[in-house]
Amino acid sequence: MRSQPLVLFCLLAACGGRPANLPPDGAGLPWAERDQGRPPDAAPPRADACVRPPGRCHSSDECPADQICSGCGSDPCCPMCDVCLGTCTPLPKGPCATNADCPEGAFCEHDGLCVVTGAIAGTCKRRPTCADTGACLGVCGCDGKTYCSSCEAHEAGVSVALGNKACLAPTCQGLDALYQAEVKQAKTCCAMCAAVQCVDKVPSALFCACETHVNQITPTMKALQAEYSARSCWATMPACGIKCAPPGPGLCASDGHCIDGGD
Repeated sequence: MRSQPLVLFCLLAACGGRPANLPPDGAGLPWAERDQGRPPDAAPPRADACVRPPGRCHSSDECPADQICSGCGSDPCCPMCDVCLGTCTPLPKGPCATNADCPEGAFCEHDGLCVVTGAIAGTCKRRPTCADTGACLGVCGCDGKTYCSSCEAHEAGVSVALGNKACLAPTCQGLDALYQAEVKQAKTCCAMCAAVQCVDKVPSALFCACETHVNQITPTMKALQAEYSARSCWATMPACGIKCAPPGPGLCASDGHCIDGGD
């Protein structure tokens, strides 16, 4: 009769059984026995997983939009790892003129006007990490180089000069050509609409210009005018020598473009 417990234990082992006094979830068993249903390459759950202090970061992408990851220290969860753990720090709220006015990893963003003068100033923004979408629309940076997107320019710490347009040339003539193209686009109107249209007067060009009517004055037009003035382009161009007659009321023609009316 003494052999019955041994026989019973052997039967339980052969049938995959286990002692009834162990918890049903297998706690207390070795990992190999407890995690028989887990994928072979899955790491076992850790009850002692390290939690980093709040506000710590490996990159600025882990911080709020108005903060940057600055400083460098060891990672308390992995002291021997070759990584830098910084702290999320708010960006300066004051104006800036150059990238030197902003902390490392940020840049002075003043899109639309590259020459920062007088009361015009930029804002410190975090340099983004841009995804490669494969598209390259072309924008002009304040350094005179064409970037595929505003994000790509900002990632390099460069503000965008002239909106979503490739750099024609970092010259006064190039600015004038871009302005005239923008004026032509701003003349688009709706001949069948009842609203007042084609009432805004603007220079037809930056150099040697007469007034003309447009349907809307765009931010790019204003930025180009300001850039042209900031570079003192008016002083480098030859005398114009034309006389302009003031245009009459603007009209939206049947082809969908503003035209200058007669007297």
